[in-house]
Amino acid sequence: MNHHRFVLNGPPDHVDALARALLDAGAEPVPGSDPPCLTWATPEPLPLPSLGADHPRVNVGVERFTLLGETVESLVLRGGAVTLLERRPFAPVNDDDPHPLLTDATLADCAPLPPPLLRAAALRVADQPLQLGPNPTSTTLDDALLVGAAIGRACTAALAAPLEDVAAGEDGLPLAVREALAALAAVALSAVVATTDPASSGELAFERAHQLTEAHAVARAERLWSRPGNADWPEWLMYILLGAASVVEDCAVALHQPPPPVLSLHAEHSATREERLGHATTRLVATCLQALALFDPAPSGPSGCARN
Repeated sequence: MNHHRFVLNGPPDHVDALARALLDAGAEPVPGSDPPCLTWATPEPLPLPSLGADHPRVNVGVERFTLLGETVESLVLRGGAVTLLERRPFAPVNDDDPHPLLTDATLADCAPLPPPLLRAAALRVADQPLQLGPNPTSTTLDDALLVGAAIGRACTAALAAPLEDVAAGEDGLPLAVREALAALAAVALSAVVATTDPASSGELAFERAHQLTEAHAVARAERLWSRPGNADWPEWLMYILLGAASVVEDCAVALHQPPPPVLSLHAEHSATREERLGHATTRLVATCLQALALFDPAPSGPSGCARN
């Protein structure tokens, strides 16, 4: 699936005409946005020049990416002309500006996990039903409770699976545990997306897909010692619980912000609450994807142990 977000600028009548054309073609409006914003999810990338060819006086800012792809693009569309402003990887590993979660991703003695297994794990998460706190009064405490309940279900499923049997790696994780891990990752995605205050189902789907694609890119880029079929399940269960606890903590901390001057100073020199929760969520989802790949019921690959 290919996700697009459009921001329209120009003479009001021309903007309205292009917005109507996009809506008729299948895009979704973002209510209350000024300038007008629309989202659109399509099976194939959209032919941007043809979309703007009949509306040469409208400048269209476009952000687009493919679910579980490697890059996200920022473009400007005017008439039939498309200008690429930026193409950035979801999880850069270079020494100059690595992803915050990939500062140690170049460990020489480790190797990335097989991409097909990680992709299958991410699609399992993407297929999970959406869970959100109560509207319109949902707070980060509601998000913490949703994540906490998902942690409880994962723990219950893990308790029902003898650790020594799972650690043997012959049959992978039981289905109930795999489903619980996928559900935990999906709920964590919903918690971080809620901080962006999505105004429509289309914008919610865009942000959720963006967060999942970033986590998938991090999971792919990381080099691990553990290999499919030969990994320590109790150790990975510990990683998952630690990551989930960080998400709950960041949800709860967001309820009690310092006074605005202190908050601004902290955000400038450290991280905003959205950035903290985003990093914690990406780490948790990436870890869940890696665990699902490592303990797939049909493992393959060289042996190893521990994470990194």
